[in-house]
Order: sequence, then C-alpha cells, then structure tokens
Amino acid sequence: MDTLRGTAILLLIVWHASSIPVRFGFDMPTWLFLVNEAFLPWRMPTLMFLSGLLLAGSLRKPASVYTVGKVRNLLWPYALWAAVYLSLFPGSGEAISDPMSWFGAGYLWFILYLFGYNLVAPLVVRAPWWIALPAFTVGAILIPHPSPQKICFFAVFFFAGHYARTLIPFVLNAPRTLVGAVGLVAAAFTAASVTLSAVTGAHFFEFAPASIVFELALIALSIRVAHALGRRASKSPLRRGIAWIGRNSVVFYLTHFPLMIIACVIARQTADALGLWIVGVCCATALLGGVPLALANRHWSVSWLFRAPSLPHGRTLITARPRTVGGAA
Repeated sequence: MDTLRGTAILLLIVWHASSIPVRFGFDMPTWLFLVNEAFLPWRMPTLMFLSGLLLAGSLRKPASVYTVGKVRNLLWPYALWAAVYLSLFPGSGEAISDPMSWFGAGYLWFILYLFGYNLVAPLVVRAPWWIALPAFTVGAILIPHPSPQKICFFAVFFFAGHYARTLIPFVLNAPRTLVGAVGLVAAAFTAASVTLSAVTGAHFFEFAPASIVFELALIALSIRVAHALGRRASKSPLRRGIAWIGRNSVVFYLTHFPLMIIACVIARQTADALGLWIVGVCCATALLGGVPLALANRHWSVSWLFRAPSLPHGRTLITARPRTVGGAA
C-alpha cells in the first residue's frame, strides 16, 4: 500500500514538474504531456482508493475521536496550506478574499475532498455498495457543474476502496488468466487515453464517468503487480524509498507545489535557457525540500505544518507518527 501511494505521489510530482513551468513561459514537448497522460487515469483515483481502504479502521473509533482526528489531519493542513497558496501563488480567478477560492484551492482540492468524504462516510457506508457507488456515478454523469461532478467522480473511488477492502485477498490470488485479461483491458484503455489526448490536446478521460470501470481495473492490476514486486524486492533500496515517500505522502503532497513554484520563479529570473531541465529542477526541489520536512515531522516544531497540534499531557506538545494522505486519524 505504501509503495502504491509513494508511486502515485512521485507521478504527481513529475506531472506538476512539467505543468507548473508552463505558467512561467517554459515550453514543454508533446511527448512529455503524453507520458503524463498515460498515468492520468491512475494517479488520483488510486490515491482516493487507497484512502478509502483505511476508512473502516477510522470508523471503529468513537464519533468524537473520529471527527477531531479528521479536523486535525485533513482540515487543518488544508486551511493552512490554502492560506499559503492563495496568498503567494493564486491561480486564475483565485483570491484569498474570495470565499469561493477556499473551496478546493488550487492543488489542494484532494485534501478537502478527503475531509468531505470522511465527514459523510458514517452515513454513506450504511448503504450497500450497489446503491452508494451507482449513486455517485449517476451524480458524476448528470450534475452539470464541474465541481460537484468532480466530487461525485472521486467519491466513487474513495468509497470503492472501502467496499472493496475484503476483496484484496481475491485480487492478490486471482488466476493468471484473469489477471492477463484485466491487463489487456487496462493496456487498451491506456492506449486509447493517450491517443485521444494526443488528438484533442486535452485530458480526454479526466473526470469522465465512462472511464470509472477501466480505472478500477487499473487499480486492481496495480495492487496485484505491487504485491508481486514487493515480495521479490522487499529489501530493495528503491522500493523502500518509494514506500517511505508513501508513508509520508501528506508532507510531499502539501509541500511539492509551492516548492516547485519557487523554483520556477528563481529559474525564470536567472536561467532563461534552462529549457526542459526545469522539469528535473522542479522534481529535485520537491524531493529535497520534502525529505527533511518528512524526517522532522515527528517533532512539534514541524508537525504543526501537517496536522493540528493537540494539548500537551506533559510539557511538550504530543507528537504523532507521520500521516499518509487520507490516513486513519
């Protein structure tokens, strides 16, 4: 699970490393856009699905503990980093004085959506999957406004993670013929996604309800592949590094975007001929900036950036182990 989450975070970093520089006048080649498009149907749906897998553990806690935990670990960092983003790096039509700008501010929409899903989860999970998931899918199809449509779209993956948690053993032990068939479907869908994105020059299957079944197939396949690779390379430094990023995903998610923008501002003023190297610079900045913060995340002097501090039992603030994006609280 940590390996999948870390992989998704790294792919997100690569995507933003090639899309943020465009804001500052850097040109990006079409092939790089299409490489990112190959992972578009997998990145954020997988992060949502993995977050949903943790929901059952959170719901076993008393309602007050559950709610306070979500406020501390999701709403607090969202509000804090949204203030940073809207103050220093507002996007088009975003202003810190506009209340609507605080709803899904920039890259932080994922954190706010997770908070909303966790808020309604105690009611949603009372319904069987064959009612809840189709209901969200219908909402993603029929709601004309993009924001509610997007909320319904990703709700399918979050709650699918919750409902499908008991199916993970089946996925890990499914016959190879079935895995091969799912792999062919996933490969065909990915090829179609990249081809159609190349033709239209846009994210063809982004938030598209018609892609939900195929994206769930991609997620199932990635779980099987990650499990197989994990057994063969359990001691690999690369795998352990990716898993560590997954365990500290909230730190890398919250910090990578501002760090990349700072890198682009500096590069634009000092290195006009940087060209495609700006992608590597942005990736390096996100990782080199995120790693020390993740390492220090257990200490109260840093942890308040990623979860709300609690009242001390002793003379120091309580520290908690690092949280993953959407992790149990």
